[in-house]
Amino acid sequence: MSTVEALVPTHSMPLSASRAGRQLFLFGLAYLVLWTLCAALIPRAMHIDSIEQVVWSQSWQWGYYKHPPLPSALMRGVNLVFGGPSQALTAFAAQGCSVAAMVYVWLLARQMVQPRVAIVAVVLTSLLSYHTINALTLNHNTVSLPFTAAALYHFYRGVVSGKRTHWLALGLAAGLAMLTKYSAALALSALFVFVITQRLWADARVLRGIALSLAVFAVVLSPHVHWLVVNNFPPIHYAEHQLESSTNRFVVLLGFLINQASRVSVMALVAWLLLRLGPAHNASGGSKGMATDRERFDRHYLLVTLCTPLALAIAPALLRGDALDSNWVSAYFLPAGILLAHRFFRGNRDPLLLNRTWKLAALAHIGILMVFFAGAAVVPEIVGRNARFNFPSQLLADQAAAVWRVHESAPMRLVVSDTWTGGNLALHLRPEPLVFMDHDTGKSRWLDESDLSQCGALVITAVANRAAPAYAPLFSQASASGEFSLDWGFGKRGVVMHYAWATLSPVQDGQLCRFKPG
Repeated sequence: MSTVEALVPTHSMPLSASRAGRQLFLFGLAYLVLWTLCAALIPRAMHIDSIEQVVWSQSWQWGYYKHPPLPSALMRGVNLVFGGPSQALTAFAAQGCSVAAMVYVWLLARQMVQPRVAIVAVVLTSLLSYHTINALTLNHNTVSLPFTAAALYHFYRGVVSGKRTHWLALGLAAGLAMLTKYSAALALSALFVFVITQRLWADARVLRGIALSLAVFAVVLSPHVHWLVVNNFPPIHYAEHQLESSTNRFVVLLGFLINQASRVSVMALVAWLLLRLGPAHNASGGSKGMATDRERFDRHYLLVTLCTPLALAIAPALLRGDALDSNWVSAYFLPAGILLAHRFFRGNRDPLLLNRTWKLAALAHIGILMVFFAGAAVVPEIVGRNARFNFPSQLLADQAAAVWRVHESAPMRLVVSDTWTGGNLALHLRPEPLVFMDHDTGKSRWLDESDLSQCGALVITAVANRAAPAYAPLFSQASASGEFSLDWGFGKRGVVMHYAWATLSPVQDGQLCRFKPG
């Protein structure tokens, strides 16, 4: 018998898995609807990362100047199905990634604990800020959640069951995770650490499975690698710039650790309350007696997959002082809820455990939602402070459309601007104009100079940038130009934004433009 085969349980888990699944389905549905509606209806604008995806998703590409392509490709497909980008659709896609990740958390937890305790694991995971306020933003961190969770699940199942389908799925999930964000390599490296620490390299079945996964991984990643080589690795250069050394590595690290503590604080508080409110004999939560080989194996897997990527992420900041953003480790906390449930609730017999879990989770989610939206959108709107979520996105789009209608008869097919400004226009205008980011073909590789003359364009930028090298030539050849202002907030807490605009008329009324309005 192999090392892994010895770990396969010989008894079946207690039932109620189907009922637990139904409860979690309703929870996931309520979670998705509640957060999506609030994100769609309360703020007037979206996070810059979500706006960035609005722009990048306008064209199918195998890579973008900052990141791999998968989040933008997925959003492109969603936009095509539902008729273009919108604030509600973007919020739905972002929260959908969080729900999909929790499905895999449930599947993994079901392999380690009873269904009722697996529910506790999923609910605790949902209270991480990466699955609530941070999951409102559709960016590469958010989209990496389901693929990283899938990789963790299929690796575990591949090791324990030895089934080829799980190794194939692991290769696919790992490849898609890397097509989402390169930092997925840190989470995937934890799997190799586990192979070493558990001496799984001595099991021929595991080695064959890993080889199969690596083959699938290479196939999935190969088109993007080809794109990187052809285009001189733009995301790698961008990442190098983002990781420039900080002046004080210990300040950076301390700030990062405090930030992470705040993001897991609600999950930890609810877990503590569940322990305190339960019967005294369940306080420890664990099974009586010594842990079995399988339980030690599971706990070791959760610890390695939780701690390894975090340690690897922190190491460059500690050793070299590299910059470290708290959002970059969003996918690394996926095992945390399962680990807490496995450690403290695995042997819990309290019949009220689930009831308390659902009540505390409901209170926590509603509290997080109210505090976040009050601080980010409602209060700034009331007091007049300019904040990202009360940016006058719709007014900006209306003003730009009015300018174009006055001076041009052809449809607006191109906008030349920064990503934030152009993305807000593309979010609201129909037909949706393509955004030529900063008049830079390195950023917008699907556009070129000939498109400006053949399609025409609205050029819009801050007045202070009008003389910048990227914009000055466009203003000099404009058929019309001018300025307008918008209030962002009001009173002493608000600002007035001054925009310069120019229209570039298309030749032959846009008949030569390769982008047709639709």
